[in-house]
Formats: sequence, structure tokens, C-alpha cells
Amino acid sequence: MKKISIIISLLLSLVTISCSSCAKKTPNATVPDAAPSASTTVTPVPPPPAPTTITVKGDSWEFVLPADGWKALNEAPTNSTAFINPTKNNLVVMVSEAFPGTYDQYVIMAVRGAKDAGATIKSTKQVEVNGHKFVLIESSKDNISVWMWVSLVNGQGYTLACGGPTDPAQQELCTGIASTLKING
Repeated sequence: MKKISIIISLLLSLVTISCSSCAKKTPNATVPDAAPSASTTVTPVPPPPAPTTITVKGDSWEFVLPADGWKALNEAPTNSTAFINPTKNNLVVMVSEAFPGTYDQYVIMAVRGAKDAGATIKSTKQVEVNGHKFVLIESSKDNISVWMWVSLVNGQGYTLACGGPTDPAQQELCTGIASTLKING
């Protein structure tokens, strides 16, 4: 339960996150290449198309992020993967952890974790994502909304948490990311 509380606290404090590692770096000035000689033929090569998505994979799960400004956070809790998008002011955290209890116990632990972090639970509902049963927990605190998709499959707990400033665009972004979540178990 401590890990869920940490993750919820991390998401709920998104507005105050200072991501110095996410700041754009200014390239070092370099000397331009010499112009080609008159006998050199230069054929422009078009750049490869930019990817439109980023697939994030763990041992038994994967999900897809839109490829527009996401940076991995190295400070994610154990058994977690976290990404921040400073432009969208959004954070996504995926937790995969062994859990010896039942599905219901894991879901209750997640709800308690959100409440322990000071969040108000707005709703909980059972949903299906790519053939797996999840409970979607919507919570908020201080104008930050967090959506968590929580499941337990074969003794492995999975939580995809996504959030940012309360805004319909955030919910649409988070729901879109969650719709790509695949559990291989």
C-alpha cells in the first residue's frame, strides 16, 4: 500500500514537479561543415518520418504513449516506470508488483493509497481493457486529477496511473493511453 500512496502523491503533486532533466538542452555551437567543392554532387536525403507513438514495455505488460514530449523519470519507485510530459503537464506511472492477496484486496489497497495521499475519490468502476478486468479509480486533489486502472492477474498487481491538471483533455489523453495497455499474463 505504501507504493500506491507514493505514486498517488507523486501524481497529485505534478504541478510542483520541477523537471530540470526535461528542459530542452541548447546544443553546443559547432563550426559548420565546409561547402562542397564544385565537383561534388549533393543529393538531399529526406529525414525518416518521426514516430507517432512510443511503446513502453515491461516483463508482462506494455502500453503506448503519443510521441510528443515524454521523458522517462529515473526517480520512479521500485517496480515502476514513470514518464512526464512537461508540455502537457502530465505524468504516467506503470506499477507491476507481486501481490499475494485477491483481486478485491489489491483494488481496495489502491483506493486506500489514493485516500492516504489526501485525494478525493470521485468514482470507481469496473472496466475491461484489452480482455482484462480493471477497476478504474478517478481521484483528485488541489485541481489535479488522476485516473488509475488497477488489476490483479495471476498474483501480479498492475496499476496504470495517469494524471495532470483537471481538464477534459487530460482525461482524454489518459483514457487513450490506458486503451493501449496490454497484460501478458
